[in-house]
Amino acid sequence: MPAQPIHSPAFIRPAVPADFAAWMEMAADVRDDFPGMTSADHRDAMERCIARNTALCACVEEEFAGGTAFSPKYGGIGFLAVRPEYRRRGIGSLLIREALSCMPQDRGVFVHVYPGVSAARFLYLSLGFREDEFIRQEDQIYQTLVLSPERLKGIVRQRRNFSAAGGCL
Repeated sequence: MPAQPIHSPAFIRPAVPADFAAWMEMAADVRDDFPGMTSADHRDAMERCIARNTALCACVEEEFAGGTAFSPKYGGIGFLAVRPEYRRRGIGSLLIREALSCMPQDRGVFVHVYPGVSAARFLYLSLGFREDEFIRQEDQIYQTLVLSPERLKGIVRQRRNFSAAGGCL
């Protein structure tokens, strides 16, 4: 099925505490895509990421369409989700590209994906991530995908400044 065009442009912005309820609602909507995610773990992680300015929201016509959380300190993307009604419109790609522009450019970036969630895996691979090792953690299996510093520099569209907390401004 071809991607549906975004009729209203998606606006990517830093997440703020007022977004927390929308994040948790989205997490409940996409729970089946994240078999190892518990609501409590997600809630705690999102509170920390919003406070550190390492979470982004995608909004379409003032509506929360998706979000991502990332760590410039560790070079990882920890969470990416788009509400089902906004999928296949390029929003996930926009969120990843914006998160990548917040990462230090001198090292690579990694993400762990669930092998059974092929859409996320395909999206990352289409952006230049490559397959790496499989990891077993408790009863879950993840695959690590990595993006080299060279590919990262090619994706990032502009230089960003970093706050003392490690967030992107």
